[in-house]
Order: sequence, then structure tokens, then C-alpha cells
Amino acid sequence: MAQEKHETPQIEVIEKEIKEALEELEQISKKRATLKDASDLEKTEKEIIKATDKLAGLLTAQKIQQSLDSDELKEDAAKLASSLPKNLKNQGIRTVEITPLRGEPTKVKATYYSKKQKKRKLKKKR
Repeated sequence: MAQEKHETPQIEVIEKEIKEALEELEQISKKRATLKDASDLEKTEKEIIKATDKLAGLLTAQKIQQSLDSDELKEDAAKLASSLPKNLKNQGIRTVEITPLRGEPTKVKATYYSKKQKKRKLKKKR
């Protein structure tokens, strides 16, 4: 029997990354800091900013993926694609990288539409 390839839903991947980011923030929070000078303070602040920006980006990606996964948005996208003057073809789910205002680029999965290709007839040379 062939083994089926099971792909984890993107929302689960993002939520796992959120959990890891929260754990990272918790570690930063629990770590005792001895700030001796301005450079120690700057280093600590940069570490906190990086971790909170990462969480902000992941939370943004989570909300986007939840929207993309919603039946309502899928229906609206299909209606929009069919109402356009040029025919669009649903190419299926594609991975798209988004870059939120805060945080690192994150991947979401979205339905991809493209123009339908016209079939060209080959002309015979006479």
C-alpha cells in the first residue's frame, strides 16, 4: 500500500510558531538582567523588540490565514473571479510569502487564480 503524504495545514504551522515565539518571550521575561551600561540596555531592548516583532508578524499571519481559510472568503473570491470580463482559472492552493509591517516574512497558503490560456490553432503554411 502506498504511503499517503500528509501535509500539515498552514494554520497549524503558524500556530506552532506562535507558541514557540511566546515561549521565547517567556524565557526573556524570566531571564534576570544586569544592565551595567547603555550598551547592555540597548542589547536587551533589541532582543525584546526582535522577539515581540516576530510574535506580531506571526499573529498577523495567523489572522490572514484564518481569513484565507474561511468559506466566506473562498466563495467571494470565486464569485469575483467568475464575474471578471477575462476568464480566470483556479490553479489551486499556493504558498505565498507575506511581509507584515512588524516581524519577519511569513508564509500563508492561498488560492491562486491566473488567466486562462487561449488555445492557439496552428496555421498550416501553404
